[in-house]
Amino acid sequence: MDRNDYVRRRRFWYDETSREAVLKELFALASEPKEEGDRLTSIAIVGEANAGKTRLTRKYLELHPPTEGETGRKVPAIYVSLTLNPRVEDLSMALLRALGDLDPEGGNHRERVQRFIDLAEEAELGLTFIDEFHDASKPDPRGRARGEPFVRLVKGLMGAGQRVVPMGTEVLKEVLGTDTQLNTRFNYRRGRLKRLEKPGDIKRLMMDMAGLSEDEEDVIEDDAVMYVLEQCRGVLGHSLDLIQAALVHHGDLSVTSLETQREFLGDTLDGLV
Repeated sequence: MDRNDYVRRRRFWYDETSREAVLKELFALASEPKEEGDRLTSIAIVGEANAGKTRLTRKYLELHPPTEGETGRKVPAIYVSLTLNPRVEDLSMALLRALGDLDPEGGNHRERVQRFIDLAEEAELGLTFIDEFHDASKPDPRGRARGEPFVRLVKGLMGAGQRVVPMGTEVLKEVLGTDTQLNTRFNYRRGRLKRLEKPGDIKRLMMDMAGLSEDEEDVIEDDAVMYVLEQCRGVLGHSLDLIQAALVHHGDLSVTSLETQREFLGDTLDGLV
């Protein structure tokens, strides 16, 4: 496996059943008609660190790209991240940027939000993914809670008919829970990303990563499958990291290769329970 393959496979999609189900839930949600005055509901994508939240969103965007039509550009979904936009003022600019606004920095925050809502309606925007939403729980440089402005923004967008999909760890539930009315609009169960539990899922993941066909499944030994499952505890991202490292540095997925690369992931994997 060369470096180009490594980069390509970092972006590949693993069609595990529960994640495919979340993709279908998201599409069904985006397809729901929005009538004025309706109480808009949504899904929150919840998963532990490295569970594949961003990867899932990337797949959704790939499946539903923007299109050009007679009535203009239609955008099924956009993606922004709180990590890159630590202030709510930054986030309003990022939202406009994601929709292709020509002057995303123009105007004050309130004006930018309204412009985003107007553009989103024109583009028939279905879903707005906001990643790393748990970052809103962190204090600002002055020690004040940062969550309230972000929660207020999400509430405003939902109230204006724009369906927001927050993404993050369990902490995002605490952030959204600071507004009890808004919190009831999100279904946390439908968007939860679970760990892989079956050896068969891990083996198929290893085969996909190695580019093996079903006729070559014997190349992956059961001991190697169980080693990945036990060491990574079924966390998708950690499993990918270990498998990729073995392929890049050794060219195979033997227990020996996996054990060697496991040493370099010690700090990450040692704390898993």
